[in-house]
Amino acid sequence: MVSIKYRTNCEIADYSRHTVQEAREYFRDTLGIPKKAKAVLNGNAIALKIEPGIVLDDDDELVFTGANYRGIIFIAAVFTAIAITGGIFTFGYINGTQSIAVTLSGSGGNFVDVTSNTTQPLNWNLPGNSSGDTGNGTLWDVDSAGSGYTGDLTAVVYLTNIEKMKHVYRGFGLFLAVYDSSGQLMDINNDGNASLNDDLAFLSLNNGLVELYFDGNADIFTMVVNHGFFLTNPYDAITWTSDAASPALYIEILQR
Repeated sequence: MVSIKYRTNCEIADYSRHTVQEAREYFRDTLGIPKKAKAVLNGNAIALKIEPGIVLDDDDELVFTGANYRGIIFIAAVFTAIAITGGIFTFGYINGTQSIAVTLSGSGGNFVDVTSNTTQPLNWNLPGNSSGDTGNGTLWDVDSAGSGYTGDLTAVVYLTNIEKMKHVYRGFGLFLAVYDSSGQLMDINNDGNASLNDDLAFLSLNNGLVELYFDGNADIFTMVVNHGFFLTNPYDAITWTSDAASPALYIEILQR
């Protein structure tokens, strides 16, 4: 049995062999766990990015705690100090002009281009009142080689049809990863080490937006579904439609 707590709320459940991420999603409503709550397993803090790879055992104690605002208070204090001391520099101004030379991009295009990658398409059989694996497959290519952009990147992925999917699925999750053109896994949680134990982003019905951070280069990066799972409701001919059974994914690429 596993003890799962948030504040004064506690559940003792047979939840071994499940991950910390699955426990967070399953007990979110029952225990009132906030989205940004920190996970502490047997006294050890667990980073959000590695929760999908941490498996619970019997007699484990998993505690969720509220967000830490100490850093925000410190930043506010710094800005207050600047506001107090900054006035000594505001007694006078000297006007002047300056011209800055800006070079236009030779390609005239975006800093990256995103295209659909169907090399290994995703599909799965979907009976009612069942569970199964989604398998793995390719999603998009992110091309920064054409522009020569070498800065760091942030990929934001959205699951855009969650409300429709809830007619079909009572549980759904995809674990996303990014690879470079040589097939090397990218470090998306910025801890300096690329590992499938840590560098997977979890997209679900309760977590419909994920951000993946990775070091840029003039390269073509491929985003994939490493694996996934589903649990379906009993079949309902009225609400089970193709646009409800098929996840709709949208991606944004930002400079970081």
